[in-house]
Amino acid sequence: MNESYNEFLSTWESQQNALIEMREQRFSFMMNVIENSHSKVDNILDVGCGPGSFTIRLAEKFPQARIYSIDYDPVLLRIGKNNVSKYASRVRILEYDLKGNEWIHALDDEKFDAIVSTTALHWIPKSNLISLYENFYNILKSGGIFMDGDHFRSNNDSEYIQNLYSKIRDKISGDNLSREEAMNWDQWWKYIADKGVFSEELMERSRRYTSGSHDQKITLEDHIDILNRCGFDSVGIIWQYLDNRVLSPGN
Repeated sequence: MNESYNEFLSTWESQQNALIEMREQRFSFMMNVIENSHSKVDNILDVGCGPGSFTIRLAEKFPQARIYSIDYDPVLLRIGKNNVSKYASRVRILEYDLKGNEWIHALDDEKFDAIVSTTALHWIPKSNLISLYENFYNILKSGGIFMDGDHFRSNNDSEYIQNLYSKIRDKISGDNLSREEAMNWDQWWKYIADKGVFSEELMERSRRYTSGSHDQKITLEDHIDILNRCGFDSVGIIWQYLDNRVLSPGN
Protein backbone atom coordinates (compact mmCIF):
# COMPACT_ATOMS: atom_id res chain seq x y z
CA MET A 1 0.00 0.00 0.00
CA ASN A 2 1.25 3.47 -0.85
CA GLU A 3 2.50 5.09 2.38
CA SER A 4 0.43 8.24 1.88
CA TYR A 5 -2.76 6.21 1.41
CA ASN A 6 -1.95 4.31 4.57
CA GLU A 7 -1.89 7.69 6.34
CA PHE A 8 -5.21 8.71 4.79
CA LEU A 9 -6.78 5.49 6.01
CA SER A 10 -5.27 5.62 9.50
CA THR A 11 -6.46 9.19 10.08
CA TRP A 12 -9.92 8.22 8.78
CA GLU A 13 -9.99 5.28 11.19
CA SER A 14 -8.97 7.51 14.09
CA GLN A 15 -11.70 10.09 13.47
CA GLN A 16 -14.37 7.45 12.83
CA ASN A 17 -13.48 5.48 15.96
CA ALA A 18 -13.58 8.71 17.94
CA LEU A 19 -16.92 9.87 16.53
CA ILE A 20 -18.78 6.53 16.37
CA GLU A 21 -19.05 4.93 19.77
CA MET A 22 -18.26 1.19 19.96
CA ARG A 23 -17.36 1.12 16.26
CA GLU A 24 -14.76 -1.66 16.53
CA GLN A 25 -17.06 -3.73 18.75
CA ARG A 26 -19.82 -3.35 16.16
CA PHE A 27 -17.51 -4.51 13.35
CA SER A 28 -16.42 -7.51 15.42
CA PHE A 29 -19.98 -8.46 16.32
CA MET A 30 -21.15 -8.34 12.70
CA MET A 31 -18.26 -10.54 11.57
CA ASN A 32 -18.99 -12.98 14.38
CA VAL A 33 -22.60 -13.21 13.20
CA ILE A 34 -21.48 -14.04 9.66
CA GLU A 35 -18.97 -16.61 10.94
CA ASN A 36 -21.46 -18.31 13.25
CA SER A 37 -24.34 -18.37 10.76
CA HIS A 38 -22.35 -19.92 7.89
CA SER A 39 -20.12 -22.97 7.73
CA LYS A 40 -18.53 -21.45 4.61
CA VAL A 41 -18.54 -17.84 3.40
CA ASP A 42 -18.03 -17.44 -0.34
CA ASN A 43 -19.39 -13.97 -1.19
CA ILE A 44 -19.89 -10.78 0.82
CA LEU A 45 -21.28 -7.42 -0.34
CA ASP A 46 -20.17 -4.31 1.58
CA VAL A 47 -22.56 -1.46 0.79
CA GLY A 48 -21.37 2.11 1.33
CA CYS A 49 -17.82 0.91 1.88
CA GLY A 50 -16.11 4.33 2.09
CA PRO A 51 -12.32 3.92 2.09
CA GLY A 52 -12.57 0.18 2.68
CA SER A 53 -12.69 0.11 6.48
CA PHE A 54 -15.02 -2.88 6.85
CA THR A 55 -13.94 -4.43 3.55
CA ILE A 56 -10.39 -4.83 4.82
CA ARG A 57 -11.57 -6.36 8.10
CA LEU A 58 -13.84 -8.75 6.19
CA ALA A 59 -11.04 -9.74 3.79
CA GLU A 60 -8.78 -10.58 6.72
CA LYS A 61 -11.50 -12.40 8.68
CA PHE A 62 -12.72 -14.46 5.71
CA PRO A 63 -9.64 -15.20 3.58
CA GLN A 64 -11.55 -17.42 1.13
CA ALA A 65 -14.39 -14.99 0.49
CA ARG A 66 -14.90 -12.86 -2.60
CA ILE A 67 -15.95 -9.35 -1.59
CA TYR A 68 -17.75 -6.70 -3.63
CA SER A 69 -17.72 -3.20 -2.13
CA ILE A 70 -19.76 -0.25 -3.37
CA ASP A 71 -19.56 3.49 -2.72
CA TYR A 72 -20.17 6.77 -4.56
CA ASP A 73 -17.80 9.18 -2.81
CA PRO A 74 -14.89 9.73 -5.26
CA VAL A 75 -12.40 10.72 -2.54
CA LEU A 76 -13.13 7.72 -0.33
CA LEU A 77 -13.20 5.42 -3.35
CA ARG A 78 -9.71 6.48 -4.42
CA ILE A 79 -8.40 5.82 -0.92
CA GLY A 80 -10.31 2.54 -0.74
CA LYS A 81 -8.97 1.22 -4.05
CA ASN A 82 -5.42 1.77 -2.83
CA ASN A 83 -6.17 0.31 0.58
CA VAL A 84 -7.47 -3.01 -0.75
CA SER A 85 -4.81 -3.51 -3.41
CA LYS A 86 -3.24 -6.43 -1.52
CA TYR A 87 -6.59 -8.25 -1.79
CA ALA A 88 -7.11 -7.39 -5.46
CA SER A 89 -7.59 -11.02 -6.50
CA ARG A 90 -10.81 -11.31 -4.48
CA VAL A 91 -11.97 -7.77 -3.64
CA ARG A 92 -13.72 -5.51 -6.16
CA ILE A 93 -14.39 -1.84 -5.40
CA LEU A 94 -17.34 -0.54 -7.43
CA GLU A 95 -18.37 3.09 -7.99
CA TYR A 96 -22.15 3.42 -8.09
CA ASP A 97 -24.89 5.61 -6.66
CA LEU A 98 -26.97 3.36 -4.40
CA LYS A 99 -30.03 5.51 -5.06
CA GLY A 100 -30.16 3.91 -8.51
CA ASN A 101 -30.21 0.29 -9.67
CA GLU A 102 -27.21 0.23 -12.02
CA TRP A 103 -24.94 -1.31 -9.36
CA ILE A 104 -26.85 -4.57 -9.42
CA HIS A 105 -25.57 -5.31 -12.94
CA ALA A 106 -21.91 -5.10 -11.83
CA LEU A 107 -22.11 -8.06 -9.44
CA ASP A 108 -21.53 -10.80 -12.02
CA ASP A 109 -24.91 -12.38 -11.20
CA GLU A 110 -23.52 -13.39 -7.80
CA LYS A 111 -25.66 -14.42 -4.85
CA PHE A 112 -24.34 -13.42 -1.44
CA ASP A 113 -23.92 -15.14 1.89
CA ALA A 114 -23.88 -11.75 3.61
CA ILE A 115 -24.71 -8.15 2.74
CA VAL A 116 -23.41 -5.60 5.23
CA SER A 117 -23.47 -1.84 5.63
CA THR A 118 -22.11 0.43 8.35
CA THR A 119 -22.87 4.12 8.91
CA ALA A 120 -23.96 4.64 5.31
CA LEU A 121 -27.60 3.94 4.49
CA HIS A 122 -28.90 6.97 6.42
CA TRP A 123 -27.91 8.87 3.25
CA ILE A 124 -30.55 7.02 1.19
CA PRO A 125 -34.03 8.62 0.82
CA LYS A 126 -36.98 6.43 1.77
CA SER A 127 -38.23 5.97 -1.80
CA ASN A 128 -34.81 4.72 -2.90
CA LEU A 129 -34.40 2.58 0.21
CA ILE A 130 -37.37 0.48 -0.85
CA SER A 131 -35.76 -0.56 -4.14
CA LEU A 132 -32.37 -1.01 -2.43
CA TYR A 133 -33.83 -3.45 0.11
CA GLU A 134 -35.71 -5.26 -2.66
CA ASN A 135 -32.41 -5.75 -4.48
CA PHE A 136 -30.75 -7.01 -1.30
CA TYR A 137 -33.52 -9.56 -0.84
CA ASN A 138 -33.15 -10.80 -4.42
CA ILE A 139 -29.36 -11.26 -4.32
CA LEU A 140 -29.07 -12.95 -0.94
CA LYS A 141 -28.63 -16.70 -0.93
CA SER A 142 -31.17 -18.79 0.92
CA GLY A 143 -30.05 -18.49 4.54
CA GLY A 144 -28.02 -15.38 3.73
CA ILE A 145 -27.88 -12.50 6.18
CA PHE A 146 -28.21 -8.74 5.81
CA MET A 147 -26.94 -6.44 8.56
CA ASP A 148 -26.98 -2.64 8.78
CA GLY A 149 -25.00 -0.99 11.57
CA ASP A 150 -25.97 2.65 12.06
CA HIS A 151 -27.62 5.13 14.41
CA PHE A 152 -31.34 4.35 14.23
CA ARG A 153 -33.83 6.65 15.93
CA SER A 154 -36.80 4.71 17.25
CA ASN A 155 -40.32 6.06 17.75
CA ASN A 156 -40.34 4.00 20.95
CA ASP A 157 -37.52 6.11 22.40
CA SER A 158 -38.97 8.98 24.41
CA GLU A 159 -37.65 12.49 23.88
CA TYR A 160 -35.87 12.14 27.22
CA ILE A 161 -34.14 8.94 26.07
CA GLN A 162 -33.17 10.45 22.71
CA ASN A 163 -31.66 13.50 24.43
CA LEU A 164 -29.85 11.24 26.88
CA TYR A 165 -28.38 9.19 24.03
CA SER A 166 -27.18 12.39 22.33
CA LYS A 167 -25.55 13.73 25.48
CA ILE A 168 -23.75 10.47 26.21
CA ARG A 169 -22.65 10.11 22.59
CA ASP A 170 -21.32 13.69 22.48
CA LYS A 171 -19.42 13.12 25.74
CA ILE A 172 -17.87 9.90 24.43
CA SER A 173 -16.88 11.54 21.14
CA GLY A 174 -15.38 14.56 22.88
CA ASP A 175 -13.35 12.39 25.23
CA ASN A 176 -12.18 10.18 22.35
CA LEU A 177 -11.14 13.12 20.17
CA SER A 178 -9.16 14.63 23.04
CA ARG A 179 -7.54 11.40 24.21
CA GLU A 180 -6.62 10.09 20.76
CA GLU A 181 -5.81 13.55 19.35
CA ALA A 182 -7.97 12.58 16.39
CA MET A 183 -9.48 14.93 13.84
CA ASN A 184 -13.21 15.53 13.77
CA TRP A 185 -15.21 15.21 10.53
CA ASP A 186 -14.63 18.75 9.23
CA GLN A 187 -10.96 18.72 10.21
CA TRP A 188 -10.38 15.46 8.33
CA TRP A 189 -11.89 16.82 5.13
CA LYS A 190 -9.79 19.98 5.45
CA TYR A 191 -6.72 17.78 5.91
CA ILE A 192 -7.62 15.90 2.73
CA ALA A 193 -8.13 19.15 0.80
CA ASP A 194 -4.84 20.57 2.09
CA LYS A 195 -2.93 17.52 0.84
CA GLY A 196 -3.61 18.72 -2.69
CA VAL A 197 -3.82 15.25 -4.25
CA PHE A 198 -7.62 14.97 -4.44
CA SER A 199 -8.53 18.18 -6.25
CA GLU A 200 -10.45 16.45 -9.06
CA GLU A 201 -12.17 14.04 -6.68
CA LEU A 202 -13.17 16.87 -4.35
CA MET A 203 -14.70 18.80 -7.23
CA GLU A 204 -16.66 15.74 -8.29
CA ARG A 205 -17.70 15.10 -4.69
CA SER A 206 -19.10 18.63 -4.48
CA ARG A 207 -21.05 18.01 -7.67
CA ARG A 208 -22.51 14.75 -6.39
CA TYR A 209 -23.34 15.85 -2.85
CA THR A 210 -24.94 18.99 -1.50
CA SER A 211 -23.54 20.54 1.67
CA GLY A 212 -25.07 20.01 5.10
CA SER A 213 -26.48 16.94 6.80
CA HIS A 214 -27.33 13.95 4.64
CA ASP A 215 -29.21 12.10 7.35
CA GLN A 216 -32.64 11.22 5.93
CA LYS A 217 -33.90 10.60 9.52
CA ILE A 218 -35.75 7.43 8.59
CA THR A 219 -36.90 5.77 11.79
CA LEU A 220 -36.06 2.28 12.93
CA GLU A 221 -39.72 1.34 12.56
CA ASP A 222 -39.76 2.55 8.93
CA HIS A 223 -36.67 0.46 8.15
CA ILE A 224 -38.32 -2.61 9.67
CA ASP A 225 -41.57 -1.98 7.78
CA ILE A 226 -39.76 -1.59 4.44
CA LEU A 227 -37.73 -4.77 5.03
CA ASN A 228 -40.88 -6.70 5.87
CA ARG A 229 -42.62 -5.45 2.73
CA CYS A 230 -39.61 -6.48 0.64
CA GLY A 231 -39.96 -10.08 1.82
CA PHE A 232 -37.61 -10.25 4.79
CA ASP A 233 -38.83 -11.77 8.02
CA SER A 234 -37.63 -12.00 11.62
CA VAL A 235 -36.48 -8.37 11.42
CA GLY A 236 -34.99 -6.99 14.61
CA ILE A 237 -32.10 -5.42 16.49
CA ILE A 238 -29.34 -7.91 17.24
CA TRP A 239 -26.83 -5.49 18.82
CA GLN A 240 -27.20 -2.08 20.44
CA TYR A 241 -25.31 0.61 22.33
CA LEU A 242 -27.40 3.75 22.86
CA ASP A 243 -29.09 4.25 19.45
CA ASN A 244 -26.12 2.72 17.65
CA ARG A 245 -27.80 -0.47 16.48
CA VAL A 246 -27.34 -3.42 14.16
CA LEU A 247 -30.56 -4.17 12.30
CA SER A 248 -30.85 -7.60 10.72
CA PRO A 249 -33.64 -9.64 9.13
CA GLY A 250 -33.73 -13.20 7.97
CA ASN A 251 -34.38 -14.17 4.37
